[in-house]
Amino acid sequence: MTANAFPETLVVMALEVEAQGYFERAGVPVLYTGVGKINASMSLIRRLQEYRAAGRALPRVLNFGTAGSKRCARGTLVAPQGFVQLDMDVSALGFPPGHTPFDAVPARLDFPPLALQLPLRPALPLVTHFPPPAPPAPPAPPALHAAQSGHAETAVCGSADRFETGTPRLACDLIDMEAYALAKVCHVEGARFACVKYVTDGADDTAAVEWQDNLAAAADAFWKLYQAIALDGAEPAP
Repeated sequence: MTANAFPETLVVMALEVEAQGYFERAGVPVLYTGVGKINASMSLIRRLQEYRAAGRALPRVLNFGTAGSKRCARGTLVAPQGFVQLDMDVSALGFPPGHTPFDAVPARLDFPPLALQLPLRPALPLVTHFPPPAPPAPPAPPALHAAQSGHAETAVCGSADRFETGTPRLACDLIDMEAYALAKVCHVEGARFACVKYVTDGADDTAAVEWQDNLAAAADAFWKLYQAIALDGAEPAP
């Protein structure tokens, strides 16, 4: 097999419609996993096994995908560093939402910023952090000291096997259906992981229509960002 069959940076997306043929026309291989956490996990695990069987080092997994957000405007490119699972809820047994019972893997997975993993001249503005929350009006309740640290918040993506149109129980900036699963596979397998999401909708009652209306713009943004990475030399040493 050619070297192109085992790229050092593996682009992973859920659906071909999110890419609109940009990558195929340029000969860039993309792993399309299908929708949802199970499909994403199985597809990526199989692909990483192929790398190992061929004696290749595991790739850096670069996930491009669409997301809803109640915090970011439509059309925003966001590079989350934190990943949580929105529909893991065993609170009836005393576990916090998002925590998988008896699992050694942390409920929130964090990865280095995209800019530290790949040389990057973004073709479009790329959000990675949010300003620190404004200090609460006095008297400030003791439970808010974490929000008073003054540090910028890294963007967090929450994943669930549903098309979210309401408010999830876990706080997150973006909502999708695959990123947490991909992040967990990379965490367990020891692969590097980076993620960029294009906000297509507000994760509300118009999300389905907005998602479809914004797919072409999302694909264009992903391709421009990929070109910005590739033009800066791409495939750098880890």
